[in-house]
Amino acid sequence: MKIKEFTFLADKIAPLEIQEEWDNSGYQVVTDDKDITGILIALDVTKEVIEEAVFKKANLIVTHHPLLFGEIKTIDYETGTGMLISQLIKNDISLYALHTPFDKVDKGNSFYLGNILNLKNMKRINDYSIVGDLSLEISFLGLIKYCSEELEIPGNAISYIGDSDSLVNKVGICTGSGAEYIDDAIKNKCDVYITGDIKYHDAMRAKIEGFNLLDLGHYGTEKFFIENFFELLVNELDLIGEYIPMYEFIENSDPYKYLEN
Repeated sequence: MKIKEFTFLADKIAPLEIQEEWDNSGYQVVTDDKDITGILIALDVTKEVIEEAVFKKANLIVTHHPLLFGEIKTIDYETGTGMLISQLIKNDISLYALHTPFDKVDKGNSFYLGNILNLKNMKRINDYSIVGDLSLEISFLGLIKYCSEELEIPGNAISYIGDSDSLVNKVGICTGSGAEYIDDAIKNKCDVYITGDIKYHDAMRAKIEGFNLLDLGHYGTEKFFIENFFELLVNELDLIGEYIPMYEFIENSDPYKYLEN
């Protein structure tokens, strides 16, 4: 399979045509339309990701978050983005991003997170958010601890708004930054809404209205893109009877640092 043929494979999982207008999913860098020697899947492209691709002899990196959003007028090695683009070209590595299209499909991040938490009766309530039921009613604090353990998110990276003693069963989820869909969670009578990047004013509003919000962080809710997309891509390759070496970038890490308790 050639580099530029990858889009036909990716489209079977999450077609580019459904991406948001502001998004820039698809090819970010194409160095040459050669045979794919290997695919490295990561959440973001970083210097370490490129080094891993070089080590694995993978000439295609697939990320969830695009490296390029706005217009690029200059590629300067001394800037972070310029350095990454230069390193990709220097090492003959192409880059493909699958952002909002992957968030919109039923096998995307929100449903995957819901499955990890063993939610039942999951359904979509808008393009990005889902709702599902816990197997039993537990306290909000119990859910927070459950999420911390199951998702391997340290407690000091989690923040919440609401009554920790309240009982919760119906859970709304939007991975990444989903504060704009809080109203949808309220309208669907969720007991708690899980997302990342909750801003102060959204938190204060939830506090005033007595609504439970759980912020697991952007990274904490989306790091599962790597294993999720890996599994989906393996299945698609099996269906067409093609083998391409594939790797997961397991050293991915939260860009935030947190004080130890």
